[in-house]
Amino acid sequence: MSNIKAIPTLCHGIQMRSRLEATWGYLFRELGWSYEYEPYEMEGWIPDFLLNTQSRQYLVEIKPATDIVEFK
Repeated sequence: MSNIKAIPTLCHGIQMRSRLEATWGYLFRELGWSYEYEPYEMEGWIPDFLLNTQSRQYLVEIKPATDIVEFK
């Protein structure tokens, strides 16, 4: 698990818990994708984003990659 300290960051008027989440919020908006930040709690888990497309909704969880080994 990562020991990276989150830095709360404002993104499109929404206070996000980290710069990483804010970066993704900016990317989603630049791509023209509608999203909700931390839309609801699900039995102790709060997804970072709910992406809304024309046909579906997707729950998205953002985590930092701290070591390339995580991708093997």
